[in-house]
Amino acid sequence: MADWELKGKVALLVLDMQEDIVGEGGKGEPLGFPKACKEAGIIPRIQALPKAFREKKLPVVHIGAVQATDQGYSVIVPKDAVTSSDKEAHEFSLTKVLPLVSLITTTQGVLSEI
Repeated sequence: MADWELKGKVALLVLDMQEDIVGEGGKGEPLGFPKACKEAGIIPRIQALPKAFREKKLPVVHIGAVQATDQGYSVIVPKDAVTSSDKEAHEFSLTKVLPLVSLITTTQGVLSEI
């Protein structure tokens, strides 16, 4: 992993983690989102991030879908805290698309920097 540091104003943006998307019986269930989240084990890691940010008195923003880079945010993606029901699309996003606009790291990488 490349060396990096948090610069400027820091906030955690939690994307698309609404109960209706990732919860059993929600709108995301037919697309396999709750199952994918459970299989990838991302929920505990996602829960650790806001907890740590709040302990440091850093803002946490829960949003649906956001164009963070369009809004001027530097985006850091903890790859072990994201998933998809489509494994090929997920891998493609993490290796080909997201690195163009964000830093790919891990939950622990983020936690160790804040």
